Amino acid sequence: MNEKTPDGLIQLDFGDPANEARLQHLFRYAQVGRCVNGVTHDINNHLGAAMAYAELSLMDSEVAEETQEQIEKIITAIDKCGKLVSTLTGIARPLVDNANMIDVNGVIRGVLMLRDYAFRVAKTEVTADLAENLPSPVADSPKLQLALLYIIFNVEEHLAEKGTPGKIAIRSFRDGDNILITVKDDGEPIPEAIQRSMFEPYVTSKAEESAGMGLSLARKMVTGQQGELRYDAQNGFVLQLPVAAG
Repeated sequence: MNEKTPDGLIQLDFGDPANEARLQHLFRYAQVGRCVNGVTHDINNHLGAAMAYAELSLMDSEVAEETQEQIEKIITAIDKCGKLVSTLTGIARPLVDNANMIDVNGVIRGVLMLRDYAFRVAKTEVTADLAENLPSPVADSPKLQLALLYIIFNVEEHLAEKGTPGKIAIRSFRDGDNILITVKDDGEPIPEAIQRSMFEPYVTSKAEESAGMGLSLARKMVTGQQGELRYDAQNGFVLQLPVAAG
């Protein structure tokens, strides 16, 4: 059965029938995830066709200037949809070891794009201070995206406990031989007692739908790439990746 940890968190026991609702919730989302790749493939095909027709229409010299402006807006919207679908596909496909030189800021922007609607609904103000000309670390982009997504989910849940709109500040910068990504909200810092256990698997302080896996998986994905994931009251969550030598 579930037990309270000395820090006041819940240690989940998935052998306990009381957790059946949590398992059903996870299973339902897992099945939805299985459909994502096929659906996004078809969406990309439709977007490609729409983009082609829009660009052909734009080439017509007889199209009025006002209509051209409208077509350009359509092309911009299609391009944004394509980027959303591409990012979603990247994190939905089965994870394999695939480390390459990556664009850290591109990863951050992709994740923020996925959560943009949720931020707007919650009236969450998000600022991204991303350093220019960062070196490209060697990392697994989908795993890094997932790790960052899990961190942001946790921050969103933390802000939801306030009951009022909040702010999230994200930074990327170089610190010596490392690139750092920090994610911090304007709520109260996570208590030290919870900090000691929050990266443990199946430990949660959240509602019934939580399985207590997000932060533990995020840390596992980051450390698997010779990085670190930690939390401190001043900076919030700190994701650290080494810069490739040479």
